[in-house]
Amino acid sequence: MTITDFFPGHPITSLAVLLGMATAIAPCFAAVTGKGYWQESQSESCPGGAICILDYSAVPVGKQVTIPSVSCAMTVNGPAIIKEVRLGSKNSNGNQQANLTYLTPTKNGVSGTFTYYSINNSSVHILRSGDKANITVTFDSAPTGEIVKCTIGGIILD
Repeated sequence: MTITDFFPGHPITSLAVLLGMATAIAPCFAAVTGKGYWQESQSESCPGGAICILDYSAVPVGKQVTIPSVSCAMTVNGPAIIKEVRLGSKNSNGNQQANLTYLTPTKNGVSGTFTYYSINNSSVHILRSGDKANITVTFDSAPTGEIVKCTIGGIILD
C-alpha cells in the first residue's frame, strides 16, 4: 500500500495533504540539525494573555548557534495590538539571558476581528551551549485569542 492509495491524484497534491495533516496533528517540531545548520519551528495559542512565549530546544552540548533568520506568522483576534516581539534565550539553569534581539512585526491585513502579522527578520543572535531560544510577543492588552508560529534558523559553530 502506498500514499497514493490513500490520496489518489497528483503526488504534489498528495504530499500537500499529508503535510497539512502533519501540521494539524503536531504544531511543534523538534530542532533539525545537519551539515552545520539548525532550524526549529514552534506554534503557540495563548488565549486571554497579554504575553505569548514560544520556547525552543537547547543548543547541542559543546556547540554555539548563530541565528541570522527568524520568520513568524501571527493571527490576533480582537482589538489588541502587538507592542513588542523579541528573541531571547534561557541558559541551562533556566535563567533568562540579557542578550535580546528585537523583531519588527509587519501588519499584513485585517479581516473582521482578525489582524494578521508577519516577521521576516535578518539579525545576529548568538546562543551558547545548552541555551534555549525563546520568542516573546507582548500585546497592549489581552487579545481574545492569538496564534503565533515562528521558525528560527541558525548556523552551528564548534
